[in-house]
Amino acid sequence: LVVAAICMNTVSAADDGILVLPDSWPTWWIVVSVVLSCLQVCVAICAVVFLRATLSKKAVRESSYNIYLVLIVFPDALLNFSTGILSVIRLLFNEQSLKLVVLALWSFCVTFYYMANFWMNLVIGYEIHKLARLSHRRMKTKPPLLRRVYTQGGCVYIASSLIAIWMALEVPWSPVHTDEGGATAFGSLEGGMFTKVQGMVIFAFFTFLIPSVYVLFISFDIWRRKLLPNSGRTKVLSLFFLRILLVFFAFYIPSILAGLVKSATKSMAAWYVLHVVRALLEISQA
Repeated sequence: LVVAAICMNTVSAADDGILVLPDSWPTWWIVVSVVLSCLQVCVAICAVVFLRATLSKKAVRESSYNIYLVLIVFPDALLNFSTGILSVIRLLFNEQSLKLVVLALWSFCVTFYYMANFWMNLVIGYEIHKLARLSHRRMKTKPPLLRRVYTQGGCVYIASSLIAIWMALEVPWSPVHTDEGGATAFGSLEGGMFTKVQGMVIFAFFTFLIPSVYVLFISFDIWRRKLLPNSGRTKVLSLFFLRILLVFFAFYIPSILAGLVKSATKSMAAWYVLHVVRALLEISQA
């Protein structure tokens, strides 16, 4: 899958593998693209099955931490389903206007995916840290109320949608635009508000910078004060928090940093790293 992802996405260093004309693709590249698209749709379907199974049982959906899992899985399902469908569309249709719409939709889904995941993991990290601190002080604690969980998820989703729309629009006040080669580039359109560097800073600030710094802080605090021993009653919470750290620092952050370096320098090394990490992320989601 890693090799296939690289083959599909390294058509050239000048594009994002979104607006490449099908005529310029070797047959085996097209086959790989279709296979990966089908895999992404399958992962999305599995996520939907998980969501349905979780939400259909009253005892399961009454657990706040199960709802947190649902709120994390939904952006994964959305991105995999949309990327799989849009990849097929870009192969079957050659109209430039349609491809621009496809790129805008894909840009929205990617930004929403990263923002929703990072900020939902920040919220979960905050709740786990709070629970661990109170438990460490021998204070009686309860998981967050469902109303609180739904409010947190709704706020994160609304904010992520608004930022994703802002970055997907081809307007002078958007920090991201589509360049002449059909690639997603940082900075506004010519004569717009934001430079390339400003666009990268805005993207980093809204997507991963604040959540990453906060998760690092609470991770250090949990480690220093030994708030979550990996045994006894805190074992489940410890594993839950370990999952946040693994996703953050093994998949999301390397993927975003490689994307920023690739966009800034057109580096082929960053291009390979970006798609290897994305392919590994697909495996972890499956």
